[in-house]
Amino acid sequence: MSREDKGSNSGESFTALASTAHDHFTSRAYPKAAETLDRLKRTVGNNKDNKELEYKLAHNAAVVQYYKGNTTEPKRLLETLAQLKLNYQAITESVRQEGGAGSEDELDIGLVAGAYVRYNEAVIHLQLRQYSLALEAAEPLFSVAEALQDELALRVGFLLLDLYVILKITVKISPVVMFLEKTLSHLRSEPSTPSKRSSAVTGGDNQHPVHSAPRSGGDGGIPTVATLEWQSTLGLYKARIHLLLGNTNGTKSELKAAGDAIATLQQPPFTHNPTRQQARKLPNPDTGR
Repeated sequence: MSREDKGSNSGESFTALASTAHDHFTSRAYPKAAETLDRLKRTVGNNKDNKELEYKLAHNAAVVQYYKGNTTEPKRLLETLAQLKLNYQAITESVRQEGGAGSEDELDIGLVAGAYVRYNEAVIHLQLRQYSLALEAAEPLFSVAEALQDELALRVGFLLLDLYVILKITVKISPVVMFLEKTLSHLRSEPSTPSKRSSAVTGGDNQHPVHSAPRSGGDGGIPTVATLEWQSTLGLYKARIHLLLGNTNGTKSELKAAGDAIATLQQPPFTHNPTRQQARKLPNPDTGR
């Protein structure tokens, strides 16, 4: 969300309201987040020229309501996500009908734009232990992972690893691990470089949070401390994979590497690092941790 449309009545900018909604969401003030999103909808109005923005707001409002209701109505959220997924698919169809350039990237525009919808759909199915449905929602995202915001791309990768391990689909694990290693290697070598992925719209299940749209104006890059956390998480996943394959030595090796990465996290390079808290994972609204 990068537009700065002005509200005709309140005079508040779209970006300011989006930032406020995001802050309320991440601090688990869900009623306030819902109120702010309602004001955002009034600010935008019925903008027929920007359906994607309308869908993003509808998506975020549904996620906020899900948390506002203490995550007790996953099926209701799934219904909303299913409709939004159809809306994003219509964007792809529209591009095809209008001729576009006919490239694969353009044909995937609806998939990329609606990536958070599919991710959240997969997370809810995972929580409900509907693993095949979760895989059906998540797998198409891997085909466009390079076009996603870094954090979302990593979350998609880890979600797929979870599903492949649970369903014992070992043949598909290696490409996902390679993608995660490549992405994390890039982030470690250029930790301060803004993400070159397209900006998307995020926000929390135990390992895989249900996400809302991230605050507008961020570059999508991942701080160094967070990158180390992702790296240690990947080590734990690789240990699980070796265990699944019966490779005891590989399991021990990956657990040791993950432990070393965690030890590094416990030794901050500065006496006072004002970004350290921000670099931590998003809190889990269910547990507060």
